[in-house]
Amino acid sequence: MHHIKFYSKVNYYEENKENEDINAILPNRSVKLSETDLLILDYFNDKINSLSQFSLNDISNSLYVSPSTIVRFCQKAGFKGFNEFKYYLRNRNSYDYRTNSPWKVIQHNISILKDVMDSVDDETILKVCELIKNSSSFYIYGRNMSSIPARYLHSMMTTMDIPSILIDWIDFLSGLSNSFNEETLLIMFTNYGDKEVYSKIMEHCHSRKVKIVWISSNEVDNSLLSEEDIYIYTNEGKLQDVNLRTKISSITIIQLIIELLIQHKFN
Repeated sequence: MHHIKFYSKVNYYEENKENEDINAILPNRSVKLSETDLLILDYFNDKINSLSQFSLNDISNSLYVSPSTIVRFCQKAGFKGFNEFKYYLRNRNSYDYRTNSPWKVIQHNISILKDVMDSVDDETILKVCELIKNSSSFYIYGRNMSSIPARYLHSMMTTMDIPSILIDWIDFLSGLSNSFNEETLLIMFTNYGDKEVYSKIMEHCHSRKVKIVWISSNEVDNSLLSEEDIYIYTNEGKLQDVNLRTKISSITIIQLIIELLIQHKFN
């Protein structure tokens, strides 16, 4: 069990002024922290080498604080939320797939999946389902490794008699985007959401009021997003020294969409 310590902000900073992990978690020492924030900070420091394997609910239960309190702390530390903070820690600590057993790798991926499930709300998935049901034309895009969840979604839509067109070639997407309209739905699976690759395509889509759903392993550049776009961050990790990413979270998001579509179709 974690041993809870209580500090004043001044004493905590003084005691830990040379602590590189604390500096990494909270680079801005001038930020105002409550006693609960200090409790979270101490826990993060204590668990920093394994923290990326815990879900938001795991930490919430350990500290007896609400998940939203932990998210607010991460935002104070300069991150958009808990998932971005964990992604930063995972890259910083270089989780090594070569030196861990396959079972530990699976456990690591399951912890990522838990985080995604914690962060994706039912309302977002319902909105995606409504877009699928109401669109007159439905396109699914994914290339390279992102073609795996794209093909899975396309296959499931075919099985459910929901017409969709699969695109796995960027030039084909670019050409088709000129003919999209406000009744078009485009679901984008991507690892990076690269501005240089997608900026012109998104300009075409947004000018034509295309409905866009992003399902991305990494943060998508804000310039690619409109206020109407739906953005789901799957936080899927990169395998050490290999340009591959697990697609467990993306497949799970698809499964949620399918389950809700089935409920809406048959209930």
